[in-house]
Amino acid sequence: MTGTCGKTTTKEMVRHILSQKLNVTATYKSYNAQYHHLSYLLDINDETQATVIEMGVAYPGDLITACRYFKPQVGIITNIGIDHLNAFDSQEDYIKGKAEFIEGLDYKGTLVINADDDNIKTIDFSKFKGNLVKYGFDESSQFKIIQIKQYETGLGFVLLNAGVNYNFFVPGYGDFIVKNAVAAIAAANAVGFNVKEAGEALRTFHNVERHFEVKKGINGGSVIDETWSTNPTSAAEALKVLKILSKGKKIIAVLSNMSLLGKQSAYYHAKIGKETAKMGVDELIIIGEDAQEIGLGALSGGMAPAHVHFCTNSKEVLEVLYKVMDKNSTTLIKTTMLASYKDIVDKITIK
Repeated sequence: MTGTCGKTTTKEMVRHILSQKLNVTATYKSYNAQYHHLSYLLDINDETQATVIEMGVAYPGDLITACRYFKPQVGIITNIGIDHLNAFDSQEDYIKGKAEFIEGLDYKGTLVINADDDNIKTIDFSKFKGNLVKYGFDESSQFKIIQIKQYETGLGFVLLNAGVNYNFFVPGYGDFIVKNAVAAIAAANAVGFNVKEAGEALRTFHNVERHFEVKKGINGGSVIDETWSTNPTSAAEALKVLKILSKGKKIIAVLSNMSLLGKQSAYYHAKIGKETAKMGVDELIIIGEDAQEIGLGALSGGMAPAHVHFCTNSKEVLEVLYKVMDKNSTTLIKTTMLASYKDIVDKITIK
């Protein structure tokens, strides 16, 4: 499976479902680079009944190479957002890199795609002769999401498939978790699981570490740990969920640089800054030199200078957080895996 965002969580959901009945191997965390391929192949033995592989697209041709290694029969494209523009000449070329999955599947098998994703809609699937399965809110979806409701510890949702409505629950936060869940259900269904058993299995799914983990913070506040990775697409979604989970409380966002954006880095950092101002973040804390454009974007979007804090290291971030976090605050820590600043989370959360 591949996608700009959600592929690790979706991979873990597929593994969780299949493991109810099968002996399953899978890629480890988000480690999907080519140099890991051989070790994953060596994990497969005579006892293995299913293998779940996460495939990244850092450069053109990555998906073709991965598919040559693993020979997948079922594929998932969770979404195509903004990332890895350092290696692609344009967003259109990045989309083509994801579209390589069609060739990687040898134009057959089953390909599960997000029917709501505008970039996926631009892909020409005419050469694909297999089973194209769509999921999402879009009317064309065979796995159609009807309704989502956020509860304290997860999301309830209604899924329509083959004329039947199913009521499911999955731990986590944000509508994108439901989309990941539905993609996993569709993939499990493609290998023989019925929809009900696949969906019910997700009730016991455990959220992936450092992927929207909600924790108790200092001074009575709440902390959202999103320190595994970041890009413009996931940052925008994280801010939306932060707004929802804050429930009217003070909103604090700690944002670091988003790597691998090439020549368009400044543009996308500034765009995220403007988004923070637009959604009403109360305190914005920027960490790292490359992330300064986020703060400048927030200022240009109308955010008051007194509430935009430019920091160069974790110590400076913590000094601000100790002052602004309280029982009426929700804090998002959204950073890159290349410089996750995990020590910030450790020092502002209560075990």
